[in-house]
Amino acid sequence: MSGEVKEIGLVKEKVWIANENDLPYIILPLGNLSEAKDVKKVLSLEIQLIGVHDVGEAVQIIEELNNK
Repeated sequence: MSGEVKEIGLVKEKVWIANENDLPYIILPLGNLSEAKDVKKVLSLEIQLIGVHDVGEAVQIIEELNNK
């Protein structure tokens, strides 16, 4: 196992719901980042989008965000 993060479906819905629930950011696969940026722009959302390559990178980002 490589820990590689695979693309997900329903990106628009996930980004919108996270924003509606006042989450400051959403972590998603890099393969979905472009679509998520389009959704953010079209819907004028405030949420921060963070793309990751693998699970290790996601864990590192979560740890950094939790230490702010």
